[in-house]
Amino acid sequence: MEDEIRSPTIMNNLRVLTKGYLTDNAAEFKERFEEGKYQAAAYIKDTSDAVFNFAQHIGILTGRDALWYSGDEENEGIFPRAAEAVTRARVDGELVQDEVMRRFENLVSNMLHSFHYRLNGEAQEMAVLVLNEYAERVRKATANREKAPGHR
Repeated sequence: MEDEIRSPTIMNNLRVLTKGYLTDNAAEFKERFEEGKYQAAAYIKDTSDAVFNFAQHIGILTGRDALWYSGDEENEGIFPRAAEAVTRARVDGELVQDEVMRRFENLVSNMLHSFHYRLNGEAQEMAVLVLNEYAERVRKATANREKAPGHR
């Protein structure tokens, strides 16, 4: 009987703590976004979504809380939609670029090995020099991208 009387208080405390956590995450998301750390911002948003969905599923958060968190046509919610869209686009773009780089490096490596076994003499040396030159250009471009402000 005593647990039944306390239950609304416990649920309300959990609700307040959960909303506080999500509000802190929203502030952290905005900071990471402004710093240009898009992967960190995306991680924070994904973590917040998981916590929100779990809390809503077990009854800690209500329908009004869903409106507070996600917003509607008139209200934005605690995470800015435009910032989230930019974050997702940047993270997806970085993942694509990283995958392209990985595949390019594999291609160059396979071609170098092939040249060592299939070509002789001067043709082999020239092909290896050309591939190494292009591979170095790509490595420099990648290094410049990673040093650029707003990257990760």
